[in-house]
Amino acid sequence: MDELARELARVFAAELAEHVAALRAGFALAGAGGVPDLRDLFRRAHSLKGAARAADEAEIEGFAHALEAQLEQAEAQGRFGATMLADVRGLIDAIEDAADTDEAVPVIGDDETEDRSDDLIRVTVRHLDALTGSLRALREELDFRAAIAGNLRGTRDSLDEIRRACSAPGATTGDIAGRLSRLHISMLELATRRIEADDRVQRAAAAVDEDAERILLVPAASLATGLDRTVRDLAEEIGKSAHLIVEEDGAEADRRLIQRLRDPLMQIVRNAIGHGIEPPAVRLRAGKEAQGTIRLGIHASRGGLTIAVEDDGAGLDPAAIRAAAVRRGLAVPDPAAGERALFGLLFEHGVSTSKEADHLSGRGVGLAVVADAVRRLNGSVRLSRGRFGGTQIEIAVPSTITRRAVLLVEAGGQRFALPTSVVSRLVRLDPVSATSLEGQPAYEVDLADGPRKVPIVTLASLLGLAAAPVSHAAPALLIERDDTTLLLLVDALSDVRPLVFGDPAQVAADTLMLLGTAMDTDGAVVLVLSIDALLGRMRRHPIGIAAAPLFAEPARRRTVLVVDDSITTRTLERGILEGHGYRVLLSVDGIDGLERLRTPGAEIDLIVADVEMPRLDGFGLLAAIRNDPTLARIPVIMMTSRDSPDDIQRGLDLGADAYVTKQSFEQGELLATVRRLV
Repeated sequence: MDELARELARVFAAELAEHVAALRAGFALAGAGGVPDLRDLFRRAHSLKGAARAADEAEIEGFAHALEAQLEQAEAQGRFGATMLADVRGLIDAIEDAADTDEAVPVIGDDETEDRSDDLIRVTVRHLDALTGSLRALREELDFRAAIAGNLRGTRDSLDEIRRACSAPGATTGDIAGRLSRLHISMLELATRRIEADDRVQRAAAAVDEDAERILLVPAASLATGLDRTVRDLAEEIGKSAHLIVEEDGAEADRRLIQRLRDPLMQIVRNAIGHGIEPPAVRLRAGKEAQGTIRLGIHASRGGLTIAVEDDGAGLDPAAIRAAAVRRGLAVPDPAAGERALFGLLFEHGVSTSKEADHLSGRGVGLAVVADAVRRLNGSVRLSRGRFGGTQIEIAVPSTITRRAVLLVEAGGQRFALPTSVVSRLVRLDPVSATSLEGQPAYEVDLADGPRKVPIVTLASLLGLAAAPVSHAAPALLIERDDTTLLLLVDALSDVRPLVFGDPAQVAADTLMLLGTAMDTDGAVVLVLSIDALLGRMRRHPIGIAAAPLFAEPARRRTVLVVDDSITTRTLERGILEGHGYRVLLSVDGIDGLERLRTPGAEIDLIVADVEMPRLDGFGLLAAIRNDPTLARIPVIMMTSRDSPDDIQRGLDLGADAYVTKQSFEQGELLATVRRLV
């Protein structure tokens, strides 16, 4: 086959795949009781017939012609009967069987073809127009910046003129100053325009980057191509009956991602047929339709892609799952942990609830392979009860492989990145409100199922880095991954931005911990961490990771005893001191103050005492304090309205550490004196 023929074959295979996928989706809608667009289906059958003729695929041309005839009949009758649906599906199966896809189109995802420069992709006019528009906008912004460069040359010429004028006969200072002032204003305007131009160019370049990435996007619904037939054939092989319903919202994803999801999706479908859908007789006895239903949902979600496969079969059996886990020697979650934790065991290697294995399922390997493949794509997979009594498996992955939104964080004095898709939300941890769970630090968080204590782990400890205990409110990332929920404590949050991932093997040895590397805007290389690898390390070394204290012991607040018979003065001084972090005790006179000082366990760091008080005045209190060896070390500030030199000297002679008069009282003076003494 010459090069032109090979290229034509590749183009035809791509067009055939697109038309077949749309035809299957339309007939699936009709089978589910919906009303497909007959005109679109007829147009696709007709286009496929013409393309087959051009590609010299006579057999496919004949099948497409027969398909046109069936669609004409359906249009005349106004509906698709069961027999007609079976016939059109058979024709599509025959078209796929006749297509030599192995030769026509390379398998994207194979190591040898992944990097081929001649791989063909279909680009929508919408994406091409968007890229053309963003390129045009970038060109305009570059022209705008080039115009500023021309203004810079004009500024240089003005400066040369001023230089010449300075040496010219008769030049005045006022004239030179005026010119310099005008030049200064012009330069300020130019600098402002240059900053604006740089920002506009950067935004335009980012738009080009995003639109160029969209060129690689394909309809995510292409995942369903051929699955309808696969479901029917696999079910028939084991004496069952099932059909596929596809629900999608037009989401798009990287074509390489779609290719890498095909095998996990196929395994989930096989699992649904083997484990979920019952034989027709069993279904009829249960009051169900003899034919089972598998629903495939493909939807955009939080900048990523969600794929849900749900069957209407017998559903999950918790007792069988526990028994299978015990047989494998796995720890069974406590019932209080909920069904989600129990169902997560089905993703462990070798766990199967089937009594015997067949070619579809039963060895406990399939779902483990699914979980591994999804995690390599930095996604998550969850198993739950379905809406129709069966089982649902939901996959969530980023919509692109190389460029992803990341959260930049700091830990152990270094900067790292984590994909935003793995972070449920940010939580600010207050050490005062921290609690414990099974002897480990925890924090109460409102989750979807209500408030719950969530364990805390520092990112630094997971990476083997040193980190000081936290003494103030600190940021943490709430991670909800499969059956694990935790708060990942970091030193600081830096930014959220999309970055292009590179190969981690070029800069790091421990590549198992990394999804890739990224170049930040300042040119620094940032390591993008794998949350699954971090969680794996935490499970393998729980004791070592939890050994270091997370929170510093809170420092003891300094205690000040205020002794004054005036309630107004006591209230004022207490408000000032407590407002600046001091613990304040109050006494109404010297006798009351001495009793408070001599109370067992009293830890008083400083005394602020009035001079004039009933029963025992401030001088008497000061003398008693200095004569008591257990109290003599405590600093004392005398606070009084007496400002005569004799009174001040008397207080100092008795051992007062400072003297503050009420006439000149200022909050700042009191606080400065307190800080100096304690």
